[in-house]
Amino acid sequence: MRLHRLEVSAFGPFGDTVSLDFDALGQAGLFLLTGNTGAGKTSLLDAVCFALYGQVPGDRQLAGRLRSDHAPPGAAPRVELEVTVGDRRFRFVRSPAWDRPKARGTGTTAQQATAAVAEWRGDGWEPLATRIPDVSQLAANVLGMDVHQFMQVVLLPQGRFQEFLRAGADTRKVVLERLFATSRFRDVERWLVARRQQTGRLHDQRRAGASKLVDQIVAVAGAEDPGQASSSWTAWAALVCSDLQQRAKVARATADDAHDRVRLLQANLAAAEAVVLLRDRGVAAQTAQSHQLRCNDDIDSCRQQLQRAERARDVAALLPPLSRAEEGSTAAAGATAQAAVAARQAGLALLDDEADVRDQLKTLDAARRRSQSALASLSTLHEAARTRAKLAIEIEGLATSMATVGAARDATAADLAELPRHIQQLTDEVSQARASAARQELLGPQLLLAQSVVETVGALHEATAQLSEASTRRDALVAAHNDARDELNDLRDARLAGAAAWLAAELQSDHPCPVCGGIEHPSPAVGGGAVPTQTDEVVAHEAVRVAEAERAAAETELGQARELVIALESRAGGHDSGSAASTCESLRADLRVAASAAALVGPLEDSLHRLEGRASDARQHLTELDIEAAALGERLALRTAEHHELDLRIRTQLDPHVDLETEIARSERLLEAIDSLSSALRDLTAARQVAQTTRDHALAATVTAGFTTLDEVRDAALSDARRAQLRRRVDDHESAVRVTQATLADLSVQAAMQSSPPDLVAGRQALNAAEAAQRRALETAGQLSGRAGQAESLRAELATAMAAWAPARHAHEVAEAMATLAEGKAADNHRQISLSAYVLSARLAAVIDAANERLTPMTSGRYALEHTSDRTAGDRSRGAGGLGLRILDTWTGQSRDPKTLSGGETFQTSLALALGLADVVSSETGGAVMNSLFVDEGFGSLDSDSLDEVMDVLDGLRSGGRVVGVVSHVEALRERIPVQVRVVKERTGSAVLQP
Repeated sequence: MRLHRLEVSAFGPFGDTVSLDFDALGQAGLFLLTGNTGAGKTSLLDAVCFALYGQVPGDRQLAGRLRSDHAPPGAAPRVELEVTVGDRRFRFVRSPAWDRPKARGTGTTAQQATAAVAEWRGDGWEPLATRIPDVSQLAANVLGMDVHQFMQVVLLPQGRFQEFLRAGADTRKVVLERLFATSRFRDVERWLVARRQQTGRLHDQRRAGASKLVDQIVAVAGAEDPGQASSSWTAWAALVCSDLQQRAKVARATADDAHDRVRLLQANLAAAEAVVLLRDRGVAAQTAQSHQLRCNDDIDSCRQQLQRAERARDVAALLPPLSRAEEGSTAAAGATAQAAVAARQAGLALLDDEADVRDQLKTLDAARRRSQSALASLSTLHEAARTRAKLAIEIEGLATSMATVGAARDATAADLAELPRHIQQLTDEVSQARASAARQELLGPQLLLAQSVVETVGALHEATAQLSEASTRRDALVAAHNDARDELNDLRDARLAGAAAWLAAELQSDHPCPVCGGIEHPSPAVGGGAVPTQTDEVVAHEAVRVAEAERAAAETELGQARELVIALESRAGGHDSGSAASTCESLRADLRVAASAAALVGPLEDSLHRLEGRASDARQHLTELDIEAAALGERLALRTAEHHELDLRIRTQLDPHVDLETEIARSERLLEAIDSLSSALRDLTAARQVAQTTRDHALAATVTAGFTTLDEVRDAALSDARRAQLRRRVDDHESAVRVTQATLADLSVQAAMQSSPPDLVAGRQALNAAEAAQRRALETAGQLSGRAGQAESLRAELATAMAAWAPARHAHEVAEAMATLAEGKAADNHRQISLSAYVLSARLAAVIDAANERLTPMTSGRYALEHTSDRTAGDRSRGAGGLGLRILDTWTGQSRDPKTLSGGETFQTSLALALGLADVVSSETGGAVMNSLFVDEGFGSLDSDSLDEVMDVLDGLRSGGRVVGVVSHVEALRERIPVQVRVVKERTGSAVLQP
């Protein structure tokens, strides 16, 4: 990377536009940036860093006041930097956030920060990015380092030379991790620990599974526990299974013998039971035979009753129909008499009850025809009267409907005349609501943005308060650290001053002096008071270490608080809590109005549509009413004509003194009575014929069956139930006789009756005992077989579990060894440092080698930095060793703490360490070659010779085309560096004078 040109406007102390031509300054390779204190020398380096990354080094970033107070109110702060990286030339332009005057009225308006980068393409600048994050990321990608690495490698910021040299182990580790991006090695450590835990869980799970199977085999087989020696579990399980299988085989043989004994006893008992059963059958047959002989007379009587009932059965079947026919004839005669009385009451005359039925029927037919003719004439007139009444009602209804339709038409016409005015009014309201609702989509994102600003401003206030507290706490801890160091130095001085008195107090007569070796002690020194002991010095040194650690922690906390404030200020964009809250409230009010309008659009549109539909329906309804009125008029005229015609006809044909309804009812009653009497006469004739025919058939069947009268038939006839009862009794007797004869004729029954009865009780007892023995044998064999099968299954599962456990055990052993080694806890990790600390130790060793190349000539070969991998007093975490720094004094051959160096020696060592760190970081990042380097202040602590040695080293940095800029106000440097840029401070702002 090589800088070409820097232009600064209204930035820092520079009220106007100033510029630096690095190409002209780089011709000499070494130039001096000088000026009085506070003139703005460091601000030019701030501008370089700000142009690239949007940040400035140190506490100046937290102040948030990058714009110059000397600039005119409307001048925008701006930094422009042209730089070449590799073969590409870029132009970075940035402007920090600032408050510009309002165009109208008083007050200011927050102006957001801006950034842009362009690349030279030979014929002009081509823009690459205009968003702040994109510009910063492009700078980091092109240079190959972030802002912290850039400040360490290129700028070497003011007041930070001694941080790394005097830092404790924890702080040094944080710095190195940030610069060399070695967090991945910590990730490897964490991964190995997680891997160890993961494999450990799997190992324990697999071992627990195998152990559980061993316990189950012990429980199933009743064997002894094999112990924790897992290598013998498989062989032990095989022996247990073999023993169980042998025991199960013996139990099965015993069960087979018991089964054969049971079968033999069952056969003997079955034979004895068969003999007893045959004897019982024979005795029962003899008893049944005696009872059957006593019942023979009753059975013969039953057979005779069945024979008479069988002869009378066909004739008895005719008796019920005969009774029913005679009853029907009597009932028909009574019904005919009642029908004749009813006919006379209805007005029927000329009817002779003694006449033949056929003559009576002819008379009734003539009367029916006359009645039907009269009833037809009366029905016709009655229907005409009913139609006339209906027409009168319909005429009245049509008149009412015409009046209703006329009124509805007048109302509809009036409503239709008012609707256009209402439609226009609703149309205007819908347009206004739509316009108000359209703002809602714009106001929503604006409100979200304003709310975010309010939250950011609130967080900024809290972060600013925390920053103030952190700064106060850091200042207090810095003072405490300095006090502790002063106390330690005073204690060491007091101890050195009292060393002679302490040695004199230890002298003994005739014993050599530990200093001069003499045995005479003429004037031993006498102490002036209490001399501090080594324990006091250790306690004071520990207090210094604790204070230093607390100071480092406070500085880290302060840096984090500053970064948070910067980030929040950038997001707040210059807004304060009052303006942000006011903007939010205003936007909320506007959004509520727009939301209310949006809520009204739908209902208003629905109302408009309903109103327009109502107008259309009214027009259609008016047309329909006109059509309906015309149709009603036509029907009313037609029905009036029909009513007049019917009324004239009825008055012509009907006597006005006759009641039409009464005459029709009388004619209908007469006709009904005639029909009823005719039907009764016909039913009487049919019933008499059926009764006579049925009696003749029954008498003929009686004679055929061998009976004289129907009464004899009734006495001999039996019901089906009685006949079936007698038949069952006869059949049952005959069947029992046959069975008894067959049983007594059976030879096996005869043989059993002749033999002696067997002892069934003794046979059953013997069988029960044999079956109990069989059950016990089967149960024992089943249990042993089941346990043997279960044990064999568990043995197979154990073999599978042991096979699955083996790789898990091996994986856990490997993971355990790797994780322990990476953590620095392994026995073969002799230095007891973690992987990340080891990597950082290697980086630190490279930094020290590069630093010693500068430190040795700067100190005339007296001092050299040493790297120690032992854990130092500042190492707080286990495995964090390997980051120790010592100073080797070649004049004395002693190695000591860098804190014992003088101010000038500390500057030389810190500068050499910073240059070495810059070289290694630049090399490690793999980024662009840094052809520009700035060293800011610190030269005032050097004497003339030391300054010459430092200048020789800086002059050597120009090799390879590197340009080195020295920032200092030391007068001696003006004499040694001919190319100078002077920064002059004035009341109106600083200016830059470049030759």
